[in-house]
Amino acid sequence: TGSAVSSDESKNNSVTEIKDQCIVVDNVGTFVSDLSKNKVVEKILLNVESPSQMTNCSYSNVDANENSVEKMLLGGVSVLTTARALQNSTEATLSSFYATTTGLDESCDLNESTSTLKANEMVKSPRNEMVKSPQPLVLHSAGARAIVTADDAIHIIDSWKSELEQKRAEFISFVGNSDLPKDVSVCQKIVLSNKSYEPAAAKVIADFISSESICQDVQSLDLSDVIASQKESDGLEVLSIFSTLFKSSKLREVDLSCNAMGCKGVSSCASILSLPSLKAVYLCNNGLSETSMHEVADILIESKSCERLKTIHFYNNMSGDGGCEAFSRIMNNCSDDLENIRFSGTRAQRKGSLLVAGALRKVVCDIGCNLQHLDLCDNSFGRHGASLLSSAISSCPNLQHLDLRDCILEDEGIELICEALNSCCQHLRLLDISGNDISKDASKSIALTMAQSLSLEIFRAEENELTSIGIRNIMRAIKETNSLKELSFGSNECGSIGVKAIISAKRKLGSLTSLHVDGNSFTAEDISSLEEAYGDVLEDLEDNTSDADADFDFIFESDEEDESSD
Repeated sequence: TGSAVSSDESKNNSVTEIKDQCIVVDNVGTFVSDLSKNKVVEKILLNVESPSQMTNCSYSNVDANENSVEKMLLGGVSVLTTARALQNSTEATLSSFYATTTGLDESCDLNESTSTLKANEMVKSPRNEMVKSPQPLVLHSAGARAIVTADDAIHIIDSWKSELEQKRAEFISFVGNSDLPKDVSVCQKIVLSNKSYEPAAAKVIADFISSESICQDVQSLDLSDVIASQKESDGLEVLSIFSTLFKSSKLREVDLSCNAMGCKGVSSCASILSLPSLKAVYLCNNGLSETSMHEVADILIESKSCERLKTIHFYNNMSGDGGCEAFSRIMNNCSDDLENIRFSGTRAQRKGSLLVAGALRKVVCDIGCNLQHLDLCDNSFGRHGASLLSSAISSCPNLQHLDLRDCILEDEGIELICEALNSCCQHLRLLDISGNDISKDASKSIALTMAQSLSLEIFRAEENELTSIGIRNIMRAIKETNSLKELSFGSNECGSIGVKAIISAKRKLGSLTSLHVDGNSFTAEDISSLEEAYGDVLEDLEDNTSDADADFDFIFESDEEDESSD
């Protein structure tokens, strides 16, 4: 690549601008940055040992809150990049630098990265181009859903052999050596989902993975829906085979969803659920009972896996209040690493829902987790639960996704939630408050949230009782600078007054790609006006009732009075 730094840039000089030169960086030192706020890197210190190689690259002087600064050590992880990526270092964020130089996901902890390439072996990359190492392979069990026999498994691994050979050749070509460096990760993800494996087939696949020595490189394992239609004993054996295979691995993410597990199934997966490297667990639609949920909690807590989790998803397990108690135990043992929570579709009653809300407030307010994604739909929070939730939400400045569909929040609860969102959540992208018995009385609180949430892309408030007046209040509050792509007001007792407000707001909705207002009471004229205004953006109106009297109770309300009070 030639010299990265001219001779007059002596060792320890601060390089603030580098143009049109390719840089090789070896032995990257300490990154100091505030990832949660994506702060700007202000200074790059390059210690030059030779004209063609620079070592001990560190990033410092980042304007960040001291309490949230993360120090990430790469050890010996090497990076090849170009000056084009760093042409103006004062404007390059850490996340963009990381993504363009390593090719790895920016959310990964750098000190836990398993893919390393020596920089001085990556010199074949073209000058002045963004340089990435080849992307690691994802091994899929391709083809239609089927029961997989041992013979079928042999066909699968034959395909994998070819893919692995081709990917290794890519890496070898990239590094310019005849041999692949031992520290290169060729495969980081394996997807076995959507097929039902017989025990003999699972053994064939496990033996192959073990023989190829890729277990230690795999960071993500998808075992969702792999034992359907198998006898209980066979299904348990399959889960045990795959779990045992990865018991000493560095898995960061495991998906065990859509497997009918029960306590025996959970025990069969204990090896991977207790891995110290685990960052994300998905157990959705497993039919987990109260007892099996506590079994999961016991494994995660006793192994201390939950202390390192960033993502935890439990959905559609119908575990009731007992499952809420188990999930609360898990959350009470999580750390400030936790970012993504999904606990929905559990048939929880008020008692269990309040346990979950209380545990959430603890992990957010007391432990200080940096929550970004929260899905608690189909719980029974009510007014008391809403108070606990609002306390937690008001301490989540980086929250981007909030789903509180079907949570029995009603007007008072929604007003508390909106107040919490208005206090700190400036990065919200999705808000779903559907199915909460919300009337027009709470619409002005929602309207204020809509006016302040300029990053909001998806807003859903279906199956409520907002009426035309409530929808009109919300639509009027939307700012010209909004980011809305999807709006949903289906089944809200809306009539012609609401239609007029929706059409009037069209000029402000330049980014909108989907408008769902089905299940209301629109006349034929209303529908025609909506179609003319929104065209293909308007979703089908199959369940519209064409009731001309939907707004009868509001026809004598003063439109001017409403505007002045907004």
